[in-house]
Amino acid sequence: MRQTTLGLNYYLRQNRMKLMVGYVNRHELEKPAANNIFQVQLQMFLH
Repeated sequence: MRQTTLGLNYYLRQNRMKLMVGYVNRHELEKPAANNIFQVQLQMFLH
C-alpha cells in the first residue's frame, strides 16, 4: 500500500485552540478499495 497525506492547521483564539483537517489518499497495490480518510480534529488548551 502507498499513501499520500495532505493536512492543514488553523489556529484560533491566540494559539489556545487549533483546528486540524487532514486527508489521506490510499493506493492499494493488489485489491483496490475505497478506504481514503478525511478527518477533522479540534485541540484546545485549558488551564
